[in-house]
Amino acid sequence: NVKKIITPFLEQLNPKHVIFFADCCVDSTAKIAKKSLLGSHHQIISLNNNHEIYNYRMAANILAARGCKYICLLQDDDIYQNPKLWIDNGLKYFAHDKRLSIIGFNGGAWLGEECYFTEADSGLLTALYESVNAQIDGSLFKVSSLGRYRKFHHPQIRRTMDASNYIYAASVNRAPQLINLSHCQELNYFPQDLQPYQYDDYYNCFSAWLNGYRVMLAPIDGKISDVGTGGMRLYNSVTHQRRPKHFVYNHNFIFETFGAQINDGSLQALVDLANARSH
Repeated sequence: NVKKIITPFLEQLNPKHVIFFADCCVDSTAKIAKKSLLGSHHQIISLNNNHEIYNYRMAANILAARGCKYICLLQDDDIYQNPKLWIDNGLKYFAHDKRLSIIGFNGGAWLGEECYFTEADSGLLTALYESVNAQIDGSLFKVSSLGRYRKFHHPQIRRTMDASNYIYAASVNRAPQLINLSHCQELNYFPQDLQPYQYDDYYNCFSAWLNGYRVMLAPIDGKISDVGTGGMRLYNSVTHQRRPKHFVYNHNFIFETFGAQINDGSLQALVDLANARSH
């Protein structure tokens, strides 16, 4: 997928800074990337299975040190069409809203009534993840639940090629995402406590809201996501009903850090206020 993923960005945006991670790749991934990433600030980093939290934090630190304002996060199992359209609009949103910290162009969550986040035990490792359609107060949502441990609402707003349809959300997931690098550094996004992977999206977004910043969901059309299961899930036995042991620790880290604000409605109240002021 390497060439298919990076070519639209190179052709449409001609980015000065690109950091490409070949993390525990045993094929020709790095070699293929090297043929396309020819800029003086294009960088290919080969690592030994450090996973995405470590890699994203490293990328953010490198780009912040270079003086970049934003980082665009991509993943290995998506092919992105017309990225200039949604990146241009994303930068306009940042210019308009100085408190905007993260834009998610994929999916997001609200923490409305009946949503909850509870402490986990070993049962989380085999709990069934479910997602169903529901109408709540006249709006369409997907309601996801992970056993008795978590229940969130996911607003279903119309996807556009240029990310012109948007709302504020409690959290957004990867990928793609655009993140303000100064906020990333200030609030320690991608914390070491959650390595090697999982639930860092929640940490980043909830930290943003509770520190006076905002998170936007602007879902894009034109992203091809059926090109294969992502490497993190494919090689780490992550399914709808099976998870590695560290998921319990990561879940409880989020619960201990943000559980009170999730469950008492105060975090969602910040989201609701931002949406009310934007219309």
